[in-house]
Amino acid sequence: MSILLEDHLNTVEIPANLRINDQIKQYRKKCADMGCTRPYYHFAFGQSPFSPLSKIVEALKNHANQHDYLPTAGILEFRSAIAKYCPFIAEVINSINRYFKQVRKGKFPEHK
Repeated sequence: MSILLEDHLNTVEIPANLRINDQIKQYRKKCADMGCTRPYYHFAFGQSPFSPLSKIVEALKNHANQHDYLPTAGILEFRSAIAKYCPFIAEVINSINRYFKQVRKGKFPEHK
């Protein structure tokens, strides 16, 4: 039995997340065939099998009205928290902060 499809349906591509899922299945099989026993995790799923933490659900509820783009430089508190863990990132963040201070003053420093 054959299924007749409209011509335009022949050009429909598999979504990227499903292609990645297939690729991950192939990697898992290849790994198992080679004797790999470590678990192989991936996060390229469309619908998460994990329930979100209640704290995250509450935060989403409390901030659902905040739908604007973030500042180009990112969120200061978030950048600062990340900077505590890596000196290199701290220097990058400080550089970004200095750059945007100049931009806010109407100056556009050259990139180095």
